[in-house]
Amino acid sequence: QMERRTYEIQLHNVPQPAAVSVNGHPIRRSAAGAPGWSWTAKDSVATIRVDSRSVRTPIRVEISTAH
Repeated sequence: QMERRTYEIQLHNVPQPAAVSVNGHPIRRSAAGAPGWSWTAKDSVATIRVDSRSVRTPIRVEISTAH
């Protein structure tokens, strides 16, 4: 089993995020493919990319939207 891995999470049909955090730490909006989060308005898809970390460490992603 691998000890570390990166993650890419895609959430479909969601409103545009105002902020995203991973394990309580804010992550910044970034270009597609770079660590951070991005938004594809055409498809209403939020993509969150998490840097390499231990597979034994839980990951909690939180998204806030502007209402």
